[in-house]
Amino acid sequence: MAQSNPMLIQPAPPGFKRPPLVLIHDGGGSVFNYFLLKSLGRAVYGIYNPRTGDGEQWPGGITEMAREYCQMVLRVVTEGEILIGGWSLGGMVALEAAHILALMPGCPIKVRGVVMIDTDFPRSPSISGKKSAEMRVANSKAAMGQHVKPEIRQAVERSMAQAARLIDEWQPPTWTAPIVPPRTVLIRGREKIDENDVYREKRALGWEDYESDIMAAVLDVDGTHYSMWEKQNISTVDLQLQRGCTLLEHSPMY
Repeated sequence: MAQSNPMLIQPAPPGFKRPPLVLIHDGGGSVFNYFLLKSLGRAVYGIYNPRTGDGEQWPGGITEMAREYCQMVLRVVTEGEILIGGWSLGGMVALEAAHILALMPGCPIKVRGVVMIDTDFPRSPSISGKKSAEMRVANSKAAMGQHVKPEIRQAVERSMAQAARLIDEWQPPTWTAPIVPPRTVLIRGREKIDENDVYREKRALGWEDYESDIMAAVLDVDGTHYSMWEKQNISTVDLQLQRGCTLLEHSPMY
């Protein structure tokens, strides 16, 4: 039996009517890490990559992926405001999805804000696209560890390689009036992975270079891009994710 997509990760607490949070998978295609989070006081959904298992490509890139995920969101949230975000690649797909929903005629939902979890800007000023893709895949393989089953490792590595190519080919959306970009919170790991973590020295992980000023806040968490999900660090991710969602929920929109 196929799993539902989006998956309900956290149900809304009784009596709470906060905008639900939709979290999109990382480059590996999984939403596993989001199940490690403590209660965020709202409904939380996770969208996994439905093409990870069979290796099917996304020929239309991140835009095609985001368009399909928007239709998934509309199946579980039929009206009102939402927050949308994700870790790494997921933050980029979330921004693209917010743009698609903003342009959708008569769309019954409005994106209140975007939550990027350690999503760096996809355009490195000092590294070629090919080299950037190679580094993303190498870092992901190193972080996976040795305990993963071979068949799962193969599927995730294939998904990571595809994600790296998608990122390097993606052009972040251009917001043209009257469409305005969503307020965005960036949750940022304090520690550098290695010398190739080129944007770690920038407060907003390179989003300072984006043509639109989207950042409402940058919130630090313990660990690197990967170790932030480990037991000793994840409490800071819980805290800052709660803070970020609350900030977006109550801050004025553009």
